[in-house]
Amino acid sequence: MHKLFVLFLSIMLSGACVLAWETPKDDDRLYYWCMGGFGTTAQEWSKIGTAAGMEIGVQSHAHIFLFRWNQNNEADPGTVGEEAYDLHRTPEEDINEVGLLYGRGWRNDLFVLSAAAGVTYISGMRRGDLIQQTTQVHYDGGTVIEKYEERPFETVGLPVIVQISFQALEVFGFAVELFGNANPERSYMGALLGIQFGHLR
Repeated sequence: MHKLFVLFLSIMLSGACVLAWETPKDDDRLYYWCMGGFGTTAQEWSKIGTAAGMEIGVQSHAHIFLFRWNQNNEADPGTVGEEAYDLHRTPEEDINEVGLLYGRGWRNDLFVLSAAAGVTYISGMRRGDLIQQTTQVHYDGGTVIEKYEERPFETVGLPVIVQISFQALEVFGFAVELFGNANPERSYMGALLGIQFGHLR
């Protein structure tokens, strides 16, 4: 499954680079922006969760440089058992990344299509062995609490993003971003819907 994940990231980057490679030669203006957004993420196709991200970007001619932060959190585990008690697990599994990316972009008067890759520092938390499980019964249901060993980790990852943005105004726009990160601990992918501010067009 990990090999399929890496293959997907490679295909995503290759296809986007083909589309984003050529930029109008006469556009020598400098563009810069800040973007923030929320979305969804999947860790190696299995653990679905929520994502949040921010980036600071600069584009000169076809070249794009990004400083990017991203956080991925697991979703609520839901219920367990025939009684459908709420399930709470500690610690929560999350992943944080900070990185620098370089890419290429194509733009017209309203849209920018770009692709970038780089390197990121990743830190996060994984659950180890189950230590304790308790059940609390309430008048309207119950809660199952599972406590696991904490297994923090740090590693380096290879991020890939593909983004299309709609620049509604010179200083404001919307963006849809697909992202992925291949790393030794826990690879993941996802999508963000964000807003941009800056010198966009």
